Amino acid sequence: VLGNLVFAYQQVEKERESFLMVHLLKEVQMYQELLQRTYKNPDDQGVPEEVSFYSVGQKVQHAQDNWRGIIVDYDLYCAHSSDGFGNDETRPDRNQPWYRVLIHGTEQSVYVAHVQTIQDPSKDKVRHPLVPYFFNQTDDGAYIRNQLPWLD
Repeated sequence: VLGNLVFAYQQVEKERESFLMVHLLKEVQMYQELLQRTYKNPDDQGVPEEVSFYSVGQKVQHAQDNWRGIIVDYDLYCAHSSDGFGNDETRPDRNQPWYRVLIHGTEQSVYVAHVQTIQDPSKDKVRHPLVPYFFNQTDDGAYIRNQLPWLD
């Protein structure tokens, strides 16, 4: 259904609505993969109690380093090569969402694991030179992502 909505919105050139459907489709796929990893038993119909992944445009804070930023893109699992991960036990698990975050007050972006982030309690805007390139901000302060691709 979401795929059909993406196609329909693209046909009538409603980019914002089309992007929203693409985002929802990606969220559904991430949730389905989580359920497959969480429940190995096909008879288990439960839903995980804590499915609280962040979405594009959401502000987050690093759990240890306290920097804050805005999620510009994400992967369902770590997409970087395994070089550097090796036997490093301080690295977070690769099998969880990883976010590309624009760091407030800098020109930097980071690739960070879900377990390393918390929701940003601040109501302050995120200041980063790429925010206006990737986002429109609504009157209530929400960040709406455009369709420009994130390129590593």
